[in-house]
Amino acid sequence: MRKKIFGSIAGLVFAVVITTLASVVLAQTPTLVVESPKNGEVIKTDETLIKFKTENFTLTDFRRKPPPQVGQGHLHFWIDQENPTAQNAINHISKEPYLLTLLEPKEHTLVVELVGNDHSSLDPKVAQTIKFKTTGIPKNKAGTEASPQPTPKAKAFFDKLGSPLIVTTALIVVVILGGVLFYLRKVEEAKANPPVKKPDKVDKQP
Repeated sequence: MRKKIFGSIAGLVFAVVITTLASVVLAQTPTLVVESPKNGEVIKTDETLIKFKTENFTLTDFRRKPPPQVGQGHLHFWIDQENPTAQNAINHISKEPYLLTLLEPKEHTLVVELVGNDHSSLDPKVAQTIKFKTTGIPKNKAGTEASPQPTPKAKAFFDKLGSPLIVTTALIVVVILGGVLFYLRKVEEAKANPPVKKPDKVDKQP
């Protein structure tokens, strides 16, 4: 009888300890909730505001290079990235919302993740994927439709071509101006100093 009572008490104590430990662990686990945009939302503009809430997680500035520490870090955003990495992520270090602009009118995939001070994923990973759609035409800062931008290869070509082209054009302009000035100077000199006409040679009579 005593063994049964002792076993029941031990089992009860064990259950209480396990429950308490689980509660502590869960209370310390970082959480993330993306409030905006909502999954499946249709937005009639070319931008959206990323609103989120975190718990048990302290946002730090990775630019100060703090050492890795449990419960600290920042956020990574990816928009329409087929292969999200730390290198192509948008880094966010504030609790303030983040504005995504110039979104093409189509369906988008947004990934938001809590990461450590060293940009690595937490263990376990804490992330949320949101799919939404925008229908607005992208506008630039001046309020007009955004014009297509050159491809990186084309941009690199024009960047390389730019400097020698400018130098060559400048040299051509200098040469032309120099030639014009030289011609005008010669004309003025000719007017100021007209050629002296030599008298006709007269044959002496014997």
